[in-house]
Amino acid sequence: MRSKFGIYSDKAGEMIGNNGFRDAIKIGDKVCDNLTLDGMNFSDWKIDLGIDIVEGIWIE
Repeated sequence: MRSKFGIYSDKAGEMIGNNGFRDAIKIGDKVCDNLTLDGMNFSDWKIDLGIDIVEGIWIE
């Protein structure tokens, strides 16, 4: 994902990045990253990071 700003995770309760990049692996409808090693639902992951909710955050 990309962000014009830092990246905040509701799940972590803090900023998880300030360089505007976030990498994850999507398999089917599950996403894994360094905070969710067991994976989580793709829709929930997008909501957690503000994707499609906050302007300036998107998936590439």
